[in-house]
Amino acid sequence: MDLLAPPDVSLQLVLSVGWLAWGMGIVTLLLLVHLLRGHVASTVGALLLVVPAVTAIASAPALGEALHPASLLGMVVAMGGVGAVIRRETSSR
Repeated sequence: MDLLAPPDVSLQLVLSVGWLAWGMGIVTLLLLVHLLRGHVASTVGALLLVVPAVTAIASAPALGEALHPASLLGMVVAMGGVGAVIRRETSSR
């Protein structure tokens, strides 16, 4: 393997890097700012706890990964906590 050789740049590589930079980087940051403008920061912060669960669920069909029952239990616990925070925030308004 020649480390000094130019990299093999394919359309798949360009699209993947574009998705990571624009889709996951800039668009999600804009969404976070939009949510912070309309909601209490603790509610938006609680929603960030759901991100690993959504990623794991999305990776199961996309990458063929199996979800462990302990992972599913952890997702349920996290979503229950997020639901409790959101209910508390909406009832205090």
